[in-house]
Amino acid sequence: MRSGKPCLTEFRFIELQGKCYVKIGFQLSLSSKQFCIVHVYSFKAVLGILFGPLSITHKVVKMSFIITLIRNLLGGIIAFFDVITRGTKLKRTKEAQLQVVKDTQGLTLYQFFACPFCIKTRRAIYKMNLPIIKRSASKGSPYRKELLLGGGKVQTPCLRIETENGVEWLYESSEIIKYLQQRFT
Repeated sequence: MRSGKPCLTEFRFIELQGKCYVKIGFQLSLSSKQFCIVHVYSFKAVLGILFGPLSITHKVVKMSFIITLIRNLLGGIIAFFDVITRGTKLKRTKEAQLQVVKDTQGLTLYQFFACPFCIKTRRAIYKMNLPIIKRSASKGSPYRKELLLGGGKVQTPCLRIETENGVEWLYESSEIIKYLQQRFT
């Protein structure tokens, strides 16, 4: 991380004493020291952050909050249009589809729901009619750590290919789609 540049590390909704709050955490590096700051805000406080006078800390949180909000909103819109314009699945005979189900047992896709490259990969998987397990690698997910330990980095989409010879981790949406097309069509 570059010195002085804040990095959003957590953004989620939590429940405390029956009320809903927003938990925002970020990390900041200054010289050789790292600081991790976590804030919990009520919705009223979030509105105050977005529309009221701000301290430097709150300005950083506001920018991170706005960027995360925009990213999730655009990703959600892309995912919505993907679902309504997806098209039809590849048709196979029952025997051929049963063989595909058997052949895809060792495949797992690690992905983020709103990532455009993950949407592209999921769309191709849908069109090829492949029943591949999908795992969310978002912050807080146990599969995120699994992806980091197995694949060496948290980058999505990532296809985990398990065979008798071992496990391979394939990154990049175009490479994943090319691999699946070569193997299943």
